Amino acid sequence: MILPIGVRIEAGNNGKGTFSSRGFTLIELIVVMALLSAVLAITAPSLSRFIHGRSLQEEARRMLNSIRYTQSQAVSLAVPMELRIDFKNTFYELGPMTGYEIESEPILVFEIDEDLKIEMLQQESSLFKNGIGYIRYWPDGSQDETSLITVRMGRNKEDDEEDSLFVTQKEFLVGYEILTEKEYEQREINSSFLRNRRLSGR
Repeated sequence: MILPIGVRIEAGNNGKGTFSSRGFTLIELIVVMALLSAVLAITAPSLSRFIHGRSLQEEARRMLNSIRYTQSQAVSLAVPMELRIDFKNTFYELGPMTGYEIESEPILVFEIDEDLKIEMLQQESSLFKNGIGYIRYWPDGSQDETSLITVRMGRNKEDDEEDSLFVTQKEFLVGYEILTEKEYEQREINSSFLRNRRLSGR
């Protein structure tokens, strides 16, 4: 038998169970609420961080997939295609290179989550004008050498810098990948070491 919430079964004089309409006492309810509050206070920050981490990873994966789609569209349409990233207004769009036209322009437009920020590293790229960076692919599938090198994604809060993810070029311009803060720093250290070895060997 399914009992209503708060109903108890008490043993009668004949040994059979009898129903009691007595529910939870006020003290019992207060204790339960206090325990729930304590559990929420402990788990809420971790849960919030987990949810944010998911959104950050999903945003990075979406940008990475958009870069790959830019390359495939350049090949399939036989038109130079660009992923234009507006760092000021935090959105990016896919479309043909200036001077070329296709039926649908732009093809894709994505807005960055308002809780996240994006910024460009290695600003030596010539494909960076008025706060907009470009990742360009040619019809043969090759990447323009002056395309953006690294885009960093992270929270808007300064104290959450450790959560940053990097959408960055692989070596030899063979595409892009997603790296964590530690992975990116280690790669930069390795690259610097190799450059110094080449210079010292000359």
